[in-house]
Amino acid sequence: MLTSELAEAFLKRFIQYIPYQISIANDKGVIIASSDKSQIGSFNEIAYKILKTDNLMVLTDHESVNYLGVRYGVNSAVLYQGEKIGVVSLAGNPYEVRDMISIVRVAMEQMLEYELSKNNDNYRGNLRTQFIHMLLYEDTAHTRSELTFLSSQLGYRSDMMRVPILITCSMDPNHDFTNRLVEICSSVTPQDIVIKMTIGQVLVFKNFADMKDEMLFDTYRKTISQYLDPIFEEVGRHDKVDGVSSCVCLVGTFQNRLGYYRSSYNHCLWLQNQLEDHPNLISAADCTEEESEKNERNASIFYFYDNIGHYVKNITPLPEFHRIYNAIAEDIDEEQTIRIVETLDTLQHHNYNMNSASQELGIHKNTLIFRFNKIKKTFNINPIQNVADREFIEYLVYYLKTPK
Repeated sequence: MLTSELAEAFLKRFIQYIPYQISIANDKGVIIASSDKSQIGSFNEIAYKILKTDNLMVLTDHESVNYLGVRYGVNSAVLYQGEKIGVVSLAGNPYEVRDMISIVRVAMEQMLEYELSKNNDNYRGNLRTQFIHMLLYEDTAHTRSELTFLSSQLGYRSDMMRVPILITCSMDPNHDFTNRLVEICSSVTPQDIVIKMTIGQVLVFKNFADMKDEMLFDTYRKTISQYLDPIFEEVGRHDKVDGVSSCVCLVGTFQNRLGYYRSSYNHCLWLQNQLEDHPNLISAADCTEEESEKNERNASIFYFYDNIGHYVKNITPLPEFHRIYNAIAEDIDEEQTIRIVETLDTLQHHNYNMNSASQELGIHKNTLIFRFNKIKKTFNINPIQNVADREFIEYLVYYLKTPK
């Protein structure tokens, strides 16, 4: 909700009246706008604490500036309809700037209220547009009750199990066949919620009304693959004529309450962001013979459930890992660290298969076993046999190889 565009617009409008350095963090504690451009993109630990606790304002004195990304000054929550959506910070003597921070916060909240109300007016032109906007972008108790009403007006069951599939096909704007994709996705059942997002992108909340318990997870991947087959065929036809280069389908999490659909859509967006920034870390669907044929047509399916471990690492602030592992890391010299990361990272990638892991490392299998046994002895663990040991070592490797 608090975007970098809105934050930058606020800075441009008010920075001339504020004699202090000002920074604005989003709902994840990441600075998205600042009068000090070097701060943009950095993590503000105090802002994150404000967002996750009952605190509305925190003064940072000389003792607390040791927190990650924090400067001497005052930090205050930015509210929209009673919910925290970000944090604004002023640098300076906290006892001098704390009165100013209230003025800045109120000005920012009023501007947000105005800008977002304009957007809401644009989105609420009809029932379906209003329903889609609430489904994907709003998250309040009022919204959830409204969603149930709107879904009944549109003929969608609100208690049905659905999973989001974000379909993105690269295409020439001059040969836009997105409407055809929407038509194909809408042809299966009226209980599939199909939304045209932008050129080449369609979001589908695919329903699984008749699948429960073990039947759901036994068949849902095959069902999704079959559902997407006509999409891939259509892409293949246009590929020959219009040069479509790829089609990527991102599958989020199952939900049976409309109020949670926004979260499952955000899981698709997280997959999308990770594929753009860290493609080697994201696991694709296991390739059956059918999936291999799709890959030959430059089509890929990625499931959020295959990447939960990476998601947890991604949303957990690095300072939390630092508090868990810093003493252990300091006790390991640089050469050991490199060897541990190289060995365990490769073993994890190959599910602790010594043969394939040793081939990737370019060493003899016995050499790898020797290294692995040495690591087991160092930490008194056995990640092959013990699940807790495997989790401990997985997060340790993640911490050791993450830039500090």
